[in-house]
Formats: sequence, C-alpha cells, structure tokens
Amino acid sequence: MIALLASVAFAADCTSSPEVALVYGNGMSNLLMEATASSYALDARVRPGLESAHPDLRFTSHLAFNEWESAFPQLVEVLRQKVVDDVASALGLLSGALGLEVDAAAVSAELGALFADAGVVDEDLERHVQFYRGELMAGHPIVLVGHSQGNFYANAAWDAVMAGEEGFEPESFALVGVASPADRVADGGSWITADNDLVIAAVAAVSPATLPSTAANRDTSQEDGLHHNFVATYLEGDVLGPAIVAAVEAAVDGLEVPEATVTDGVITLTLEWDEQPDVDLYVYEPDGGAVWYGDTAGTYGYLDHDDTDGFGPEHYYVSCESLATLGEPGTFDIAVDYYAGEAPTTARLQVAAGYTVRTFDVALSTPDAGANPQPVASVVVTPADDGSFAFEVQ
Repeated sequence: MIALLASVAFAADCTSSPEVALVYGNGMSNLLMEATASSYALDARVRPGLESAHPDLRFTSHLAFNEWESAFPQLVEVLRQKVVDDVASALGLLSGALGLEVDAAAVSAELGALFADAGVVDEDLERHVQFYRGELMAGHPIVLVGHSQGNFYANAAWDAVMAGEEGFEPESFALVGVASPADRVADGGSWITADNDLVIAAVAAVSPATLPSTAANRDTSQEDGLHHNFVATYLEGDVLGPAIVAAVEAAVDGLEVPEATVTDGVITLTLEWDEQPDVDLYVYEPDGGAVWYGDTAGTYGYLDHDDTDGFGPEHYYVSCESLATLGEPGTFDIAVDYYAGEAPTTARLQVAAGYTVRTFDVALSTPDAGANPQPVASVVVTPADDGSFAFEVQ
C-alpha cells in the first residue's frame, strides 16, 4: 500500500515473472480501512480475468491512499482542484449532496486563499509519484484506477511522471477513471460514471466541463444513497462492474513494458529529496556490513543508483537469490545522510519489502558530509521452510 501503515508482517515468495502494478486511488471521505477494502475488492474482481488472459504476467495490487481527515477539508480540496470561481454556491451544492451542514457564505472569504494554488500539491501526491517512478524504473507498467477525488491525484501523478527527466513512455502508465469529478483522463483513457451519481452531478452543475456520465445499472437496489460508492454502486453494479473490468483489461492489453533502469528485488529502497543537491542512502545489512556510495555492494544488496547532483533517486535492492542465503532472521537498518547543501531539506524514503510498501518523510537540517547518517527505518526478514520470507517494516 502506498500509505503510512502500522508495522505489519507479510509473507512473500520470490518469482521472476514480469510484473504489472494494479493501483487503486481512493476518493474523498474514505478512511484507510475503507480504501483498503475497496482496493482488495477491485483486485478480487479483475484478477481472475487478467491472470487468465495473461498467464505470463504477475499482478501486484496497491493502494494510492490520499488521506481523509474530515469531510469539510475534503470538500475544500475538491473545489480547489476544480478551480471553481463561485466558492459559495459550489460548496453549497456539494455539501448538500453529501448531507453535510456547511455555512458556505460564512466561509467563502476564508476559502479564497485556498483556491489561489490550483491542482493537487501535497504529501500524498509526492508519495504516489515516487512510487510510480520506482515501479516504472524497475520495468513494471502500471494501471491506476481512480475513484472520485482519486482521479485528481491520478491525473496530477501521471502528468508529473511523464514530465520527469526519465522519459517514460505514456503507454507504460494507464489510467481508468471511475466516478470522476475531473474534466479529463490524463492519458486519454476511459472512464465510467453512473448516470445517477449525485456527487458527480453536483460537481457538474458547477463545472460543466466535468466528464459526462457513461451508463447506469439496471438494478440499483444495492447502490448507496448517493449512487457514488466505489464498491456498492460501481464495482458490484450489474452494468458498471463489468464496464470497469473491461476497461482495466483493455488498459492492460495496451500496456508497454518500460525499460528497467534499476534492478528489481524482493526488497527495494528508493530515496528522493527536495531543494538541495546531495542526500545519501545507507543500509546496514544483517551481517553488520554497510552499503553506501563508498561501498555499493553488500553481502545481500546493492546500491545500483547514486545521485550526487539532483534530487534522486538513490536505489538499493536485495535479490531473491541473495536473500536465500539468509539462514536465520535478520534486520536491514536504513539511514539517510544530508551530505551537501545550503538549507534544510526533506527526504522521502520508500521501503518496499515483499508486498509491503511504506514511505517515510525525513527532515534534514544541516549537511555533515556523511559524518552522521540518520536512522529512518528497518526491515526485519524471517525465512520460512518453504522458501518464502516474512517481512516486517518498522
């Protein structure tokens, strides 16, 4: 999951099959538990057909979580992303559709500043973009299914990834929009919106450029009251559910595998940072050895990408073959050092171990040229008798 999760152990085996990342981007008013359930439901619905049609591929499921704190800030965020001019009327429409009591006139003046910066620019998006870049750099094409507000994040992430210096091909990253309040699907892909979706109807009433509805379920008895819920209305719908499956299958069929520029592994670490020229990744392996820019090959892993004049990434990986030599539980301790710069900066460390992905934000204040690497995270690995491994990211 592309989210800050509690430390959890996951078992994983080692496989060399080509990999496709299937990602779900949640909508507004979703707590992590609900968003996770929706991601699992999407995987369960589309995986059988994908594996039948593509037996040579391995599909991994991920959640691109955008955090929800309360309904009102999420309404503000949706409207800010839409760049609506008439804040009061738009807020009134949306709050009414969602059954919220919001005094739009009283807060419209305060909201003005929030609309000055259009688009999605936040820490959730930065984590999403880092994950997508890492997947593509490892040679994994992506299909991202966005629901509701998740489509803003999907579009912004796709734009950011394609604008990067890596030069990824658009065909390696496909989008499918569901109940989208946006006016486009960034890659030109398909979208599915219910004719009776009250939330999207409210958005469209304020912003006519919103993508139009596409279909309706024949049986609406299972739908939620707003006809907007990802699972109840869309995924389990007798018309909309098959439409989503068909759109995902078509997206996978059209994917192109990107050329890998870093090595994939059962453990991978990706480090990026802001503003300043050089931040370094350090990994202390179970046998006590250190992997860093001065010694890039360890007993288990390798630093195969070191960036000294940009904003990353730095990349470390452990292969299945190397990990197989670990005969007892072991810990990989991960640290970050602010090597050179002129001002405080923030680094983002993405840790992927087995099927677990966690992102850590690291505040760095003073450069020290490698004198004092700052501990950030650990990966505890426990081998099993059947050749698989359990991973715990702490």
